[in-house]
Amino acid sequence: MDKAQEAIARGHRADALLSDPLMSEAFDKLEKAYFDGWKASDLRDTAGREQLFIAVGQLNKIRDHLKSIVRDGKVEQATLALKPQE
Repeated sequence: MDKAQEAIARGHRADALLSDPLMSEAFDKLEKAYFDGWKASDLRDTAGREQLFIAVGQLNKIRDHLKSIVRDGKVEQATLALKPQE
């Protein structure tokens, strides 16, 4: 499989993950748990609050990474569609 086909396949897999209700539920529940923990934390617990902030950031990075793979796959698919047929 060439690089373009691999990027397209990865894009489809990432899109399926992002569209999967179970994956969405997992992200939503974790994000809610982190925010609830942050809201309930003692203002003096800076280390604990920082850990929760970092956890939310990591969830966003994972989601953004998957979205980036989807975009890359779509770009490769569009590029292949524009190439003349051999």
